Amino acid sequence: MTVINVNHLNKKFQDKTVLLDVGFSIQEGRITGILGKNGAGKTTLLKILLNLIDKTSGTVDYTFQNKHIAYGNRALYRNVAAVLESVDNLYDYLTGRQNINYFLNLSGISPASKTSEINSLFKKFDLSSAIDQRVDQYSRGMKQKLALISCLVSNASLLFLDEPTLGLDFVASRTLIRQIKEINQQLHKTIILTSHQANVLEKLVDDVLLIDNQKVRFFGPYEEFQKTFSSFGFVVVSSHFSFKANNAITVTSSDDGKRVTTTFKTLKDQQEFLKKLLEHGNTVHAVQNRYPSLDELLRLVF
Repeated sequence: MTVINVNHLNKKFQDKTVLLDVGFSIQEGRITGILGKNGAGKTTLLKILLNLIDKTSGTVDYTFQNKHIAYGNRALYRNVAAVLESVDNLYDYLTGRQNINYFLNLSGISPASKTSEINSLFKKFDLSSAIDQRVDQYSRGMKQKLALISCLVSNASLLFLDEPTLGLDFVASRTLIRQIKEINQQLHKTIILTSHQANVLEKLVDDVLLIDNQKVRFFGPYEEFQKTFSSFGFVVVSSHFSFKANNAITVTSSDDGKRVTTTFKTLKDQQEFLKKLLEHGNTVHAVQNRYPSLDELLRLVF
């Protein structure tokens, strides 16, 4: 079932066009990642979908439990929840439980009716011991989890997650990615998310919405995104080298700077590069034949 249907959406701020003739459909139960450079219109699109700012023209329609909800209808808020700049949306002087109760009251939901579910969610996100601590004692990762709990406890079927792993260390980020995936699979939530971290999106998304120069450049399954913007690649993971990698599609250094991933279009180019590496005394860590990673793909696209 289609949850969101967008057609010919346009947005202008005075004379500046931010979104131009945008169209796509979000399917129930899938995770969609919105990609684009800074200023491409991602945040503006999210705010329009959440009815936080007005569109200039075009249509945005929602369907929840086979019921159509028109754009601008406040009934939308009973079906959606969002984590936008989540840390800033929490109240530091309240405890974790008090924050959740506050947001439930805003939604017209009795916190008392949700006590068991609240306790269960705090346990699921490993926050049970901090449920009655003030939020100013939480780490950033704990605050991100609390913001996500506030989404889930509202019973919304559609979640908007803007940079959900922003500022988290590797372990906390990996844990949150796993928990978001579980939310999607076990609770059947439809999720729309943004992230500047390609590895986060790669591990989560079913579909990709790529915005470039205010327009939709691609929308569809991640596998089709790979095929559209690249071909099957021939990859070498090695130590750093000082010579030119002829005919390389991408040359990417690891975060720790110890390894370089070099991708080629043909097996011949890969083999010639391998020969040159060995001649120069470089270490070869791996030889792979695969599609590029999302990070490598985005380097190709932009």
